[in-house]
Amino acid sequence: MLLPLSLRKAYAIVLSAVLCLAVLSPIRRHLPYDGARAIQDSFPLSTFGMFSRARPDLEPATYVIALEADGTRHFVRYTHWATGGWNQGRAQVHRYKNGKGGGRPALCQRVAESLGKRERGWESQAVEVRMVWGQYDPERWFVENHKEPVQESILASCEVPR
Repeated sequence: MLLPLSLRKAYAIVLSAVLCLAVLSPIRRHLPYDGARAIQDSFPLSTFGMFSRARPDLEPATYVIALEADGTRHFVRYTHWATGGWNQGRAQVHRYKNGKGGGRPALCQRVAESLGKRERGWESQAVEVRMVWGQYDPERWFVENHKEPVQESILASCEVPR
């Protein structure tokens, strides 16, 4: 049974108005009401933490590096210790750092054994693997292309078997 044209138009107008209100509803968070101050945010209509909170000057990170005999440093890709994607690799580093799965030495040895099997590229030249906690200045990293850590601590270290 088909509704009359005027009823269908009314239904479409009401549905459109409800959808428009639903899409625009986040604006109400940014309007002052009852004398209260509006929520301040640095990005329009965003309450996502990346935009609404001040970022620290230094960003901490736990990562794995490999050293060549001459001291050249290389960040080791997650594929040497994780079978999933980058995010799984990052999560595993944190688990090893906190003592799970054999802890820091286990991750270090696992990566060293993986690098020891390589026959080409810088990976074949690696002589030492380190699990490291470091702090980086995001502005210097992205704006000035300065990739060195501001502070760094070695959590575990092992030789690459050849």
